[in-house]
Order: sequence, then C-alpha cells, then structure tokens
Amino acid sequence: MNITQNHGRQGFAAYLRRRWQLYAMLLIPAFVVLLFNYVPLYGLTIAFKDFNPGEGIVDSPCVGLKWFKTAMVMPDFTSIVWNTFIIAVGKIVCGQIAAIIFALLLNEVANPVYKRIVQTVTYFPHFLSWVIIGGIFTDMLSTTGILNQFLGYSG
Repeated sequence: MNITQNHGRQGFAAYLRRRWQLYAMLLIPAFVVLLFNYVPLYGLTIAFKDFNPGEGIVDSPCVGLKWFKTAMVMPDFTSIVWNTFIIAVGKIVCGQIAAIIFALLLNEVANPVYKRIVQTVTYFPHFLSWVIIGGIFTDMLSTTGILNQFLGYSG
C-alpha cells in the first residue's frame, strides 16, 4: 500500500518523522556510493577533451569525438577490438571452468579440516586487498618469517 494513498502529504510527513533515524543511517552509505562510484565518472570527460595535465580537466579544450575517430581509423583497430573481445570471453570461460573443476575437486576431499583450510585460503583474497595479502606473504616467506623459522627449528 502506498503511504500517500490514504493520507496525502500529511501521512508521508508523519511517516518520515517516525522513521527519520532509518533515513539518517542511509546518509553515510549513500555518501560513500556517491564518492566512490559516481564522482570518478567525471574523469570520463577526458576522452572528449584535448587533455593537458597543466590545465586540468575543466580548462582543457573540448574536442568532441576526435580521439574516437583517431582510434577508429587506425589500421589495427579491428584487430585490437577483436583481440579484446577474445581475451574477455576467454577469461570468463576459463575462469568459470576452473572454478567449477576446483569446486568439484574440493567436494571430493574427505578430511573436513583440510577442506576448510583450503576453502579459507582460496577465499581469503576476496575479502582483503592484494596489498595486504602481499604483505602477509612477504612476512611469512621472508628470512625471518614464520615459515623459515619453522624450517630452522625442524632442521
């Protein structure tokens, strides 16, 4: 049922007064989405400008579709587009096949502890930045890292 259907604007205003905390909680996520998803889209205007870093995006002269026309008349344009398409489709197909095979193989593992460890290690990169993962592996594999210390203690 629509809020304004029975009570008009007064009903909607009363609804907002009762639920203002819920809408206030949406301000931070809405700001983050705006900041990281929509503000960077302004940089796409560089494709339509004769960009000069000294002048910035705003003051660089607009040239319309000049750079697109320049790219399309290049002799290698069709080859570049075709190669990009093939690589993109290949990544999707190979990635899906590899994920399915890995899931089937992991499903056959009998030891539940080993299975959980492998699942955690393989899903770990999806939850952390690659910079953090690189730092963790650098610390683990360095000469003073936990792996070399373990190998030193075990002879």
